[in-house]
Amino acid sequence: MNVVEATEFQRKFGQTTERVAHDGERIVVQRHGRPQFAVIPFADLEMLEELEDQVDLEAVRERLRAERGKKRVTWEAIKKRHGI
Repeated sequence: MNVVEATEFQRKFGQTTERVAHDGERIVVQRHGRPQFAVIPFADLEMLEELEDQVDLEAVRERLRAERGKKRVTWEAIKKRHGI
């Protein structure tokens, strides 16, 4: 993964994006020595989003397992209890 300063990224925007798009390079853009953002190939973004979806799905499944057997209160019961 290469790191470039924001000013260099601005000057060489076209070249830099070509390296990402065609060579699959990942580039971190920094300002004053601190990372600000990354430019990554679209395939990497798709993979990251798929991984996030898998993590979210597992969290939902875990929550559903934890909720099994617990007493549930219906919306109608809540309204009745509070006189709504």
